[in-house]
Amino acid sequence: MQMIRYRFVVVAICLFICWSVLKPARSADREVVGEKWEYLVSSNSGVPTSAELNRHGDGGWELVGVTNEGNGNYAAVFKRSKPIN
Repeated sequence: MQMIRYRFVVVAICLFICWSVLKPARSADREVVGEKWEYLVSSNSGVPTSAELNRHGDGGWELVGVTNEGNGNYAAVFKRSKPIN
């Protein structure tokens, strides 16, 4: 009977050690480094032209939205990755 108890304790300890080593890290234990963004809003009359979109794209800007401001005016919203300092 005592041998069964001894084996149970040994197995329980082994399981606990395996669980503590292999468990996934909690979010508080991990350093979370998110990407930072900068934004550009370009307002003009009419829909943005492909030349304007290409000019901003060449500068690393990605178009994320266009909104109609009324009276034929549109605002194009761009974003790009912020450089790491």
